[in-house]
Amino acid sequence: MLVFQVNCPGCLSQALPQLDALQTQFPELNCFGLSTAFEDFALNTLENTQKLLHEGRLPLASARYFSRLGHAVLPYSINVPVLMDRFAGPDQIDDLYQAITKTLSDTGLNQSVTDQTRQLISQRLQSVLCSGRTFLNNQFQGTPSWVLFDDQMEIVDQWFGHRPLAWVESLVESAMPG
Repeated sequence: MLVFQVNCPGCLSQALPQLDALQTQFPELNCFGLSTAFEDFALNTLENTQKLLHEGRLPLASARYFSRLGHAVLPYSINVPVLMDRFAGPDQIDDLYQAITKTLSDTGLNQSVTDQTRQLISQRLQSVLCSGRTFLNNQFQGTPSWVLFDDQMEIVDQWFGHRPLAWVESLVESAMPG
């Protein structure tokens, strides 16, 4: 499994092509991508993931990267299944924010401190609740993040960032049954 963000140039320029290469080399391997977000929440969305998959359209940072290489859209097709991580909705964030900040006015803090506290609470809620559930639950460091499962769905290995294809191939071969 490759955990990636659509607004991650490294994910799109290196990790997704590597995942496709692994699927081609090991057809018995069930490779898939998981589109997530831990930052740039307005860009790393289901809508932008669908645009990427169906039209090759790229969000901001990824578009800039590929534009420098002379590409207006993703220059390859994604040939593995891609799932979307789950996110909290804006209503959940608003409700939780209201519940947490409701008593701030009654604390006796001066207005400046109360306003700063509300702003910090809002930023933290956005960060935690807008991040993908799988991303948060597995405490990934960032994207791309990789998880290799065996045929019993036990985690064999996981890593963050890029590794040479030969290294990943060796790891997959050692995890294959028989």
